[in-house]
Amino acid sequence: MGALPYVARAQVDAELGAFVKYPSTFINVVVGPRGVGKTTAVAHALEQTDGVLVFSVTGAHTLDTGIYAVLVDGTIGRTPSSSAALSQNQMVDYLAGAASRYRTRHPHATDWKPTIVFEVETKAQPATVGLAVQTMKNLVCDRAACYGFIVLGDAHAVYAMGSDTDRHRYVWLDDFTSAEADIYLDELGALTAADERELRPELYARASARAIGLSKLADELKLSAGKPARDVVRAFIDMQQKAGVMRVENLVKVAVDAAEVKFGKAGLHFIRLMKAMLKNGGSLPVTDAKYMCSEVGISDVLKLPKHHAISINTQTGVFTFYTPADRAAAEQVLGKHGGEHGPLPVSYTHLRAHETRHD
Repeated sequence: MGALPYVARAQVDAELGAFVKYPSTFINVVVGPRGVGKTTAVAHALEQTDGVLVFSVTGAHTLDTGIYAVLVDGTIGRTPSSSAALSQNQMVDYLAGAASRYRTRHPHATDWKPTIVFEVETKAQPATVGLAVQTMKNLVCDRAACYGFIVLGDAHAVYAMGSDTDRHRYVWLDDFTSAEADIYLDELGALTAADERELRPELYARASARAIGLSKLADELKLSAGKPARDVVRAFIDMQQKAGVMRVENLVKVAVDAAEVKFGKAGLHFIRLMKAMLKNGGSLPVTDAKYMCSEVGISDVLKLPKHHAISINTQTGVFTFYTPADRAAAEQVLGKHGGEHGPLPVSYTHLRAHETRHD
């Protein structure tokens, strides 16, 4: 799992710690925007837990290959004589055998079972996410063969998890606070000199205080040794804001379907939505955007390459900008569009067909 620095986050640590200390037949789902440190947080929570198996669920795995073809790479899931994919019953048998052997060696660990973690990568298709959930449900809820965590690479993958949510326990991770981001940069050894620390507030306000972005900046600073840190930070912020402009412009190009062009009918009015978010301080409750289609339909667009200028906080039901750079980009780009929802020149149907051919 992740090797990046770990920064304590009281609420997240308490929730994940409770999941580990009081395991159950619920599936523990860790969700949040891309790159906020979900994998690192789960790794920290489980670092004292024996028998953790971590499997990557990628966009390459389909219903045809099956999730059990992934599981055979684990020590519990590989038979002595064959590397063929295991059936569900075989997998349950191997997990039960592992639990029995562990309890024999540790008589007081009467509730011990292996823990399986599925790390669902950002590009995993909805069918693959659904299959991972079905597999975990069978192993954890129905057969009680192990404990389970699902770490969603993209917050919007939650909409592919199905409707059986009463079997799930959720933890939401967001960006670092400024104080947490300071600790993270200190751990990375980045912007630690007194004059360099003064650059941090601008970095957080104009780019982001997200783990993945701060890690990239730390790498840039190492590669640019000898160059003034101020120049490296400003170049990084500029790069992040250009990426934000691209994401916002891509959303601007997404039009409602032809049948939904009439103003007021629920559709994909992203210009109107982003303008309302800016007017409301950078976020907007989903319930206040009734002109938008379902969250599932919106997430289908946001999952397209370079379209994630906004996110849906699935815990609070609020639209937010992906990063401060995306908010700044929206202010810049939307100034070019008149009216409440502006011109929308490209149809969503056409865009999806294009992305399918060229992704």
